[in-house]
This record gives sequence, C-alpha cells and structure tokens, in this order.
Amino acid sequence: MKVVNKIIENREALLTIELDQAEIEESLQKSYEKINRRIEIPGFRKGKAPRSVLEQHLGKDGLLEDALKSLIPDAYKNAIREQQIEPLTEPSIKLNKKEPVTFEAKIPLLPIVKIGDYHKIKMKPEKVNIGEDEINKIVDELRQRNATYNPVNRPVQITDLVTVDIVGAVGTETIISKKATDYHVISSMTYPAPGFSEKLVNMKRDEEKKFSLKLSKNYHKKELVGKEAIFHVRIIEIKEEKLPEVDDEFAKTLWPNIKNVDDLKKELGENLKNSKEGKVKAEFEDQVIEAVVEKSELEYPAVMVDEEVKNMIAQYLQQLSMSVQTKSEYEKMLKNIPREKLVTRYKPLATKRVESSLVLAKISEAEKIEVNDNEIDAEIEIMIQDAGERKDEQRQYLKSAQNRDYIKRLITTRKTVHRLVDIAKGNRNKNTKQKEAK
Repeated sequence: MKVVNKIIENREALLTIELDQAEIEESLQKSYEKINRRIEIPGFRKGKAPRSVLEQHLGKDGLLEDALKSLIPDAYKNAIREQQIEPLTEPSIKLNKKEPVTFEAKIPLLPIVKIGDYHKIKMKPEKVNIGEDEINKIVDELRQRNATYNPVNRPVQITDLVTVDIVGAVGTETIISKKATDYHVISSMTYPAPGFSEKLVNMKRDEEKKFSLKLSKNYHKKELVGKEAIFHVRIIEIKEEKLPEVDDEFAKTLWPNIKNVDDLKKELGENLKNSKEGKVKAEFEDQVIEAVVEKSELEYPAVMVDEEVKNMIAQYLQQLSMSVQTKSEYEKMLKNIPREKLVTRYKPLATKRVESSLVLAKISEAEKIEVNDNEIDAEIEIMIQDAGERKDEQRQYLKSAQNRDYIKRLITTRKTVHRLVDIAKGNRNKNTKQKEAK
C-alpha cells in the first residue's frame, strides 16, 4: 500500500491510497474461501469449486467487491496510522479505480482551538429599569383579557366583537368559509388579510359587503402571498367591548394573594423585572461568548457545521410534524420548505454554536472546571421535577452512564459561561463558586 498524495486543508485530510497487488490477492483468496464454503455451484461439492469457477459464477468483479469490504477499511486504518492522522469522525470513502485498487479517503480532523486572552474582556450587562408606563401597559392587557361584550344597535366600531359570515377566495380557490363566527375588530389584526377589520367599520347588523384585500407576506400558503383575495361578509351581531375598571375588586380577581391595585402593580413590576433580567442575562452571556470567540483562532472541518445543521433541521421537522394533524398536511407543508432553504436558514446559527462549543470546551480545560456526582444528581432532580408519576422512571433513565455524561457536559458548559461572565464583569474572585452553582 502507498499513499499517493496527502492534502490537509480546512482541517480535512484527503488521502489517495493505492493498494499493493499482494494485499489485493491475499484478500481475494480470503473472500474466495469464505464464499466457497457458503454457496453451492452445480457440478461441485460445497467448498470444492476452483477459484476460477467461483469467479465466473459470481460475475465480473464479484469476488473483488466482497474483498474490498474488508480490504478498504483495513487499508484506511493502516494509512492514518502511517500518516499519523487523528480523525474526528469516520471518513467518506470513494473508490477511484479497480486496477490497481485506488481509493480516496476524505477525513475530518480534530479542530485546532487557540484561545485569546479572555481575561482582558471587560463588559457590563445592561441595567434593568421598569417604568410605570410598562406596568400600566400590562394592566391594560389584563383588562382586555377580562373584557365583557354586550349587544348594541349601532354600526361596527374598532374594538367591537362581531358575529359574521365570511367567505374569501383567490380566483377559484376558497381560502376561508365560516358561518356565524366571532371576529374581534382590531386594527392590528392581519387575519384573514391586513385591513380586514377596517372594512367592517360602519357596517350595520344584517348588512352584506364585498371587498378585495391583498394577502399578507406571511400568509401560510407561499403561492398565495401578496395575491388579491375577494371577501363576502355579512354582519349578524355587534357587541361592544366593556373593559373592567382598574380598582381593588378587579385586582383581587386576578391572583389569590392580591388585595388591591398597589399589590397588583407591585406583583406585575416584579414579574416584569425578573423576565427582563433573565433576558438581559442570556443576551449578556451571548455577548461575552462572542467576544471570546472573536479573540480566538479556530480551525475545524466543515462536517461539524453540517452535522449541527442536520440536527437543527431534524428538530425543526419534528416540531413541524407535531404541529399538524395529518401526514398529508405535513407533507404538503414540507413542499413549501425546500431543504436547501432550511440549510441556508440554519447554517449561520449552526456555525455560531460549533464555534462557541469549541471555545467553551477549551476554556473549561484552562479554568479547570469540575463537576462532581452530587451536582449531576441535583441536576437530574431538577429535570424530573415536573414528571409527576413518572419521576422514578425518568430518574433511572437519566442516571445511565451516557445520560450522566451528557448532563455533566451541560453543567460544565454552564459553569464555564458563569466563569467568563465573572471575568468580564471584573468579579473573578467575588463569590464565583456561589454563582457557578446557580
């Protein structure tokens, strides 16, 4: 065997390997002996047919194809050992020619990660402030959710709830057909088409109307986006919206522990602050990781991003299949989402994930981040807290060696991110252990 050439580029090695005739002959003989013991050839006892007869019986290259099943993997292993190559994953093999047997092995190599001086990264997270107007906006939303509607004898106005017959079509294709359906007349409503609510304003009970509107750019059927739809509507009933007054009685109806409006606004403010702080924390962690990645030098094979894209698409398709009721509906939706489009959509995020993962793994080594069994057990208990009667079953499942290793990696990554955040904030030696444990 000889390696004709070796190219290493973008953390991928391309080996062209030519096998010696002696190696090929030895493998052919083994295949002959194995197959000869297994099959019967007319005129010969099992295992007694000459090799030339067996080759004729199998057809051209039949024996060689069987021999190559073991010959190529063995030759590949010898080649990477000889060339001192450490593969990341299995190679892709391509047979170039059969005389002499020559094949190519494209081999993803282990990434090279050189971390920049992340101790010099200094950043501060955005401060969270909650304004009175934000709280009042939530109060208005709660009033909206608790509104009542009373029949009125007047034309339709914005905020009314109407009972209406609706038929809509684009050409000969019906896109909506509903009888006596409730429709909330709101300016921001884009269903079934932008501007539909405004067309209902000033209509009276039992009045019918025909009008056209262009479908939204986000319309679920891509082939109909931007097309003009013709709608026929008939108003059956008009109900006026009545919002509850913001008083202590209203506040008490929302949560058991709320006694008055002040309690309500305090509770809403704390919830909003916690939500904003969670969002700011996640965004700040992303910013710190991005800053570290920018300071680092990374070389990795493209297959790492390809695999991450494949995983993301698989997850998306699983969620999509769970969102529809029938297989035909799922297949119809798939036709509107070409795989190439999904690859384009997910590749930037997949690249970011791969680079972040490589950097964090290297930093966890540099910072000597450790995770003990008690931390893994505690994480498992958190993961199963909503499992109800299946708690014991889920606990046993998560305690398998494979799952414990996965959970350990999760905790290691989390603790590494916390360490980086502390460094960026200048809090490297201030309560680091407590923060990592959260």
